[in-house]
Amino acid sequence: MTERQKLLLEIERLNKEIIKLKEVIENKNAHVESKNKHIARLEKVISIMKKR
Repeated sequence: MTERQKLLLEIERLNKEIIKLKEVIENKNAHVESKNKHIARLEKVISIMKKR
């Protein structure tokens, strides 16, 4: 296997790893967004309760 072929294989492997990491980050971001929505709802409820 030539040096060029080895480098291409390594690049391909790294690209796959990057794609996996991007998916993990997207999943975490979605989870954080959902938590933020939940927190916003709770804050709204609390502010309504305080007004009473």
